[in-house]
Amino acid sequence: MRPFKAWAVKFLRRLQARGRFALARFEGPNGSRAAPKAAPGNALVSVETDGKETGGLPPQDGQPMELVYRIAHELKAPLTAIIYSSELLGILERLDASPDAHKEALIRNIGSNASRVNRRISELLDFLRVRQGDLELQTRPLAIGPVVTEVASHLGGLFDSKGQSLELDLPDSLPPVQADRDRLQRILSNLLENANELSPDNSSITVTARQVGQTIVVEVKDSAPAITEDDTRRLFDLCYTGEGANGRQPLPDLGPSLAILKQLVELHHGEIWVESEIGKGNTFAFSLPVLS
Repeated sequence: MRPFKAWAVKFLRRLQARGRFALARFEGPNGSRAAPKAAPGNALVSVETDGKETGGLPPQDGQPMELVYRIAHELKAPLTAIIYSSELLGILERLDASPDAHKEALIRNIGSNASRVNRRISELLDFLRVRQGDLELQTRPLAIGPVVTEVASHLGGLFDSKGQSLELDLPDSLPPVQADRDRLQRILSNLLENANELSPDNSSITVTARQVGQTIVVEVKDSAPAITEDDTRRLFDLCYTGEGANGRQPLPDLGPSLAILKQLVELHHGEIWVESEIGKGNTFAFSLPVLS
């Protein structure tokens, strides 16, 4: 076996073991969701970052705990994809009978789902830091067009997998904004992932950026069924689940992610909203102040 292949298989097996451990922590014996135990001293949850443990959050309307439950539950799907893809890749490696294209597709699947898990964990950490008043943005002047292009390129495989087209309308002449690059990328990634999930196969998604007064407005337009007026009012609430009512189809569980995005946008002194029109899809948009 070539050195790189040996390293890749070893890495994937280690990732597989970690994925199983993560699933076991959030599932009960029958696959049910397990609640994390409260930390001593009434702390709600403790977060470990860079090898250092931060203090727990006190209970506040039950929302942080609900967020932990729901994001942990959401992480199960990409972790399962990572585990099964790595297992299949290991089988193909042992058989050494699969075309390289099949292996490359599995590796892409592992990479995209691992990135998704990483983003969700980062969102959860940011939410908890905001609640504690510990989140500091590392802002600098940014041209928004290149950031949008980079994120769209990184997520291209998601849209290809559903036969969707992703179109960008980004004028070169837009003035810069003062923003945290990592958080801006996270906002864009989340909105594009939602558009990919909500929109049907072989549809189109469009991202536009334009100047409106002293702000830059970025819009992500999908081809999904229109979100109801009642849903649009509640979509950015932390506890909103998108459950179907009156016979309508339930929305994907976007509440936690969109609630966190709202926090990040507002930390940049911006706004975020959604507009829907029957037969024309939904437009998720956010604005950031132009750098003065």
